[in-house]
Amino acid sequence: AAEGDIQANHYRGLIAYERGVYYDSQAELITHPDFILTATVYRRYAKQQFLLAEKFLAIPAKEKNPYACQYMGNIYSSRILGEPRKDKATNYYYTAAIAYLDAGNKIDGAKMYNAMKENANPADSRIVQVYAKLHNEEPIANWRKLPDDLIKGAPKKVQHH
Repeated sequence: AAEGDIQANHYRGLIAYERGVYYDSQAELITHPDFILTATVYRRYAKQQFLLAEKFLAIPAKEKNPYACQYMGNIYSSRILGEPRKDKATNYYYTAAIAYLDAGNKIDGAKMYNAMKENANPADSRIVQVYAKLHNEEPIANWRKLPDDLIKGAPKKVQHH
C-alpha cells in the first residue's frame, strides 16, 4: 500500500474500516458504569482505525472505486471522527451511486441514494440526478413486442367484399 498500489490501499483501508466498525460496536455494548473506561478505549481504537481507513481508502476513492467511496461516505457520515461531515459524505455516496448504476448495480445504487437522502437536503441536485438515473431507464427487453418468427407465421386477415 505504501507504493500507491490502488488495490492494496483499498484492502488495507477496508481492513481498518472493518476493525473500526468492530471496535465501535464493542463500545456500544458496554453500558455498565464500572466498565465505561473500557468503552472509551474501544472508541479510541475505533477512531484510530477510521483515521487509517480514511487515509488508505482516499486513494481508490479518488479513482472512483464505488466500494471505497461508499466506505468513505460511511466514515464521514458517522460521529466517530467528530461531527459528521454530511456534504463530504454525500459527495462520496454520489460518486459511489453513479459508479454502481453505470455498472448496472441498481441495488447498491439505491442504497447509496438512501444514504444520500439521510445526509443532504432531498432536493439536492445530486440526489435528484441519482433518483432520475435509478428510475428513468429504458427496459432491457420490451415485453410487448412479439418475436419476428411469431409475426411471420400469424395468419393474415383477408377482407371479403
